[in-house]
Amino acid sequence: MAARTVKVNIPLFLVSIVIGVSVASYFLALPEGHPLIALREKIETSATLICTWILLYSLVTLALWHTRRMVTLKYTRDFYVSGVTLTLLIILILIYLAAGRSTFDMIYSYTAAYISAGAIFSWIYFTWGTFQRVKIFNIETTALFITWLFTVMRQQTSLITYIPVLDDIGYWVETALAQGAIWALYISAGVSIVILAIRAFLGRERAPFELGV
Repeated sequence: MAARTVKVNIPLFLVSIVIGVSVASYFLALPEGHPLIALREKIETSATLICTWILLYSLVTLALWHTRRMVTLKYTRDFYVSGVTLTLLIILILIYLAAGRSTFDMIYSYTAAYISAGAIFSWIYFTWGTFQRVKIFNIETTALFITWLFTVMRQQTSLITYIPVLDDIGYWVETALAQGAIWALYISAGVSIVILAIRAFLGRERAPFELGV
């Protein structure tokens, strides 16, 4: 019982407070300066700091993983991929520390940003593989394909320059259709989390929590 309290009940209680404050301050439309608004801002600031440390820890872990892979997989394709990744990481960190953020942002925008833009085109390959397995035979997969198609076309600057209406259609798809579906998903997930938390407090939801997940 003590182990369950430490691993399940206390974390759920603390997370429930954070979620409760955020939800209440959002839906109650409280005025600026209200104590609940101030508490939410404190929570958001703390969450930002925690996420920053998590990202830093993840970066260190990833760098160590690439280093270990270079040591164990010498002169293979993975060896060179890890080498390039670590080299670019070190170069970007040194530029940021030596030249400051403004210079770093400019260099990053004209190098990594363009490289990332090329990588974005891999979406076509991955999405095509998904559609090959899903098959567009029903309303759901057809809607998924249309949403993806107009979203991708809207991101193509040269295309919307010659066909401006694609930008309007893509914007409508992203905001009216996709955003509505995302909000519905958030609401469903929120309700499910509340039900899951209640079941966990009552001791009826054991599988994921008893493992400390």
